[in-house]
Amino acid sequence: MFKLYNTRKQKSNLLLYLFVMLSVVIAVSISLAIPQIISETEHFLTGQVEELNGADLKVEATYASSAYDRKLDELKTDGLQISKQSAFSTTFKHDESEILGSLIIGDFGLQEDEIILFAPLAEELNIKQADQVSIGNQTYTVKDIESTSRAVDGQSEMIGYGKVSFYPLTNEMPNNFITLINGDRIDEVKSELKTIEPGYTYSTIEDKKQEIQTELNTNATTLNILNTMSYIMTILSVLSGIFMIIVQRQQDIAIMRLLSIRMKSIKKALRMELYLVFIIPVLLGSIASIPLARQLLVRSGIHNTEYDSSLIGRVLAGFLLFLLIYFIFINIATKALEAIHPLFVIRGDNISWKASKRKVTWLSVLFALLTLVVYAVYLGRGSALLSSIVIVAYIGFFFVITLWCIKLLSSLPLKNKLVHYTAKNIKANRYAFVITVLSLTLTSLFLLVGYTLEKTVRDSYTAGVEQKLNYNYLAVSDDPAKLENALKESAEVDGYTKLYRQSGTLLTAQGSSKSAQICSINEDDYHIKYKILEGEDVFQGSADDVLISSAFSEQIEVKVGGTLKLELDGATKNYRVKGIYEAGQVNPAFILKPAVNESKGSLLFLVKADSSSFKENVSGVSLMHISIMGMAIMKRMADFLTIFKWLCWICIFSSVLFNLNLIYMNYLNEYKDSVIIRALGVGKGFLYKHLGLKSVYAMLLSLLMSLGLYIAVLSLALEVIFKVNVNIAAETIVIPVSCALGIVAVIFFIPFRLLQRAQGFEELREQV
Repeated sequence: MFKLYNTRKQKSNLLLYLFVMLSVVIAVSISLAIPQIISETEHFLTGQVEELNGADLKVEATYASSAYDRKLDELKTDGLQISKQSAFSTTFKHDESEILGSLIIGDFGLQEDEIILFAPLAEELNIKQADQVSIGNQTYTVKDIESTSRAVDGQSEMIGYGKVSFYPLTNEMPNNFITLINGDRIDEVKSELKTIEPGYTYSTIEDKKQEIQTELNTNATTLNILNTMSYIMTILSVLSGIFMIIVQRQQDIAIMRLLSIRMKSIKKALRMELYLVFIIPVLLGSIASIPLARQLLVRSGIHNTEYDSSLIGRVLAGFLLFLLIYFIFINIATKALEAIHPLFVIRGDNISWKASKRKVTWLSVLFALLTLVVYAVYLGRGSALLSSIVIVAYIGFFFVITLWCIKLLSSLPLKNKLVHYTAKNIKANRYAFVITVLSLTLTSLFLLVGYTLEKTVRDSYTAGVEQKLNYNYLAVSDDPAKLENALKESAEVDGYTKLYRQSGTLLTAQGSSKSAQICSINEDDYHIKYKILEGEDVFQGSADDVLISSAFSEQIEVKVGGTLKLELDGATKNYRVKGIYEAGQVNPAFILKPAVNESKGSLLFLVKADSSSFKENVSGVSLMHISIMGMAIMKRMADFLTIFKWLCWICIFSSVLFNLNLIYMNYLNEYKDSVIIRALGVGKGFLYKHLGLKSVYAMLLSLLMSLGLYIAVLSLALEVIFKVNVNIAAETIVIPVSCALGIVAVIFFIPFRLLQRAQGFEELREQV
């Protein structure tokens, strides 16, 4: 029977099979590429964990502490090896490029004119090994470029850094202090130091390994969202495709049953046909996963990957797993054959597929959920199951919402014939329409994430900080007088404030000390004012009182009216806190006070300007925009989003195939209705408008749901993490929205084209 019937029928379903096979190839290649990406990334990072951490124990600090330093001296006498590094913000220059980064000074075994650069910073400056880079008045030759950050603080890793062993310092205070400790009983040492300074950040090699695992779990969770989307769409394509084949062949199957051919034999022959069709795409997808994973790894900066036996074994196991999964789905889908009653078909009666569809649907849903659990085990990341649950819950939620919208649309008292017919048609085929809308929604959502998330986070962070601060640039210069003159003459500058920074010491009630930066301000120089959250401004109240930031207030647990004991210029004095100002995460440790008598210290300018053009004619200026941390966050996200974007496009291609398949099958189901409309003389124009209106409904629903979810989730995340509101520019979403419109146009092109070619009324003839 298989040879006589099924092999011949395959040709008539060639287009349908092609769509389904391409969907399976894409789904399998993504599913098997993700474990390879996670595994190779883990191997790459864990193989360098000691270099990444820099020592058995790495300690990061934003202030110095005398009690901590005394403890380090004790540890040195106990035989532990201790080295220190300091990180300063500065400007790196090469040719015409100037980039703000972190200069780390320590014992790196470098000559006085040598520097090591972090790869992202070198890439921005377009620098390669042996090139030269300028920092202030010093020029360095690039000895090496680090592809991964090694033994540095978190801020330096985010904004980019250079390492030197020599740099002439003035009275600048470091942004961060890094201590590297090697030796025995590291966990005990960590506990002792943490007791002395709980405000520092401590990281052992084990902590770094856990951090890597957390990052990998996050990546696996995010990537698996794309995988789950592709997998679900493919399963729907498989089930709907098989069901369409059964519907098309129902008359042949009825005749076979009347000829006493057993249903068991019919099922077996159809399953054999489908098995042979699915073996090829599962095999091709498994093979394609290897180069796909390699290309994505290379684009994320991991080049040294190997084809070993463990990789081949993992891919082979994945091939067998997905072959089994699709074979089981085939067995489930072919249960729809049981709904065919020969006499009903021969008489031309409509078959009730309702009970059969319900059975197949429930079995498919239960098995699909089981396969998501099995895949999480195969991936080796339990967190991946969480992302699968989230996407399934999302689909379920929006499935209900879309059904409700369809019900609302069809219940409206519509007088327009076209709108009324379209609403009733959508309701009659609501499940196919809902699946199309959900697929387009997910596609639009991934486009938004892949191509707007970086810029949205950066812009939102920057806008949030700008709302809290009245300035947007920080500037220092080798010649402050020239810089101030340039600020006065520039039309781009709205105002500026001068701070005289001095290094001091904050003495705590416990007897320990912390380094502090005391910033004196002359009243004539205070043009750009800080936002006062509580208490008085700099020149209100007593001139002997000080202001601290809200973040610093929480850190040292001192409120308005409290007292700070500061050591400055060799003298110790108690200062009353008269106000709390908003720092906006920019230099929150600054202690502000009115200048008394002669101003001392290094000058820092807080500038409000429309652009940085004011520094063009002034040499030796280091400039930082307050969005630097937002830019740094964007860089960190870009590393991961590189892989996400490529997988996103693959999923989009899969979505287009799925929707083409679904729309094509839906058109075949509705073809008889379109023939009747043409036979009644309504004409093709009405049907063209109907398809156009239907596509508009699908597009609007999908865009509204994807944008709504994107904005809602991002707003919550930004509020929790950065305490800022989401800021999405209209031009940011033009590209993803345009892509979504293009996808809608592509998937509805087939029914337009088929309708254009439709001739005659053969479907109206009575079946015999």
